[in-house]
Amino acid sequence: MNRLAGIVMLLIAMGFTPMAMAQVAPMVEALLEPEEVAVGESAMLRITVLVPTWFTGPPEFPSFELPNAIVRLPADSSYPTNKRVDGETWSGIVREYQVTPMVGARFRFDDRKMVVRFPDPDTNEPVETEVTVPAVELLSTVPPGAEN
Repeated sequence: MNRLAGIVMLLIAMGFTPMAMAQVAPMVEALLEPEEVAVGESAMLRITVLVPTWFTGPPEFPSFELPNAIVRLPADSSYPTNKRVDGETWSGIVREYQVTPMVGARFRFDDRKMVVRFPDPDTNEPVETEVTVPAVELLSTVPPGAEN
């Protein structure tokens, strides 16, 4: 028992704690505004990825192409941001997509993966990880009288 206590004390002295063992994962947020549009109107899909340190390369955002919808990257569609997370400032990148449905339907953006690269906050070792973009839905409606 004394030997185990000695090992634990040595690891703590070296800065090895359960929190240091747990790798900090990037955060990904998805916001669609508005969530309902008429056919031919546009909604903005905003994807925000946050890391606890900084990016060592650009995030690899997924494609959001869908049948029966036009998805475009407007000018200046990517820009930096930051957010306080548990008292720490995390670095972020936002990418905006303009989504214009061409038919009345429910469009679902899900199962999209993206690659993020950043240094580990404890060791500064490079981390490359794949994260999932949260699912969002867009409802497009046909205005009354235009159904045909």
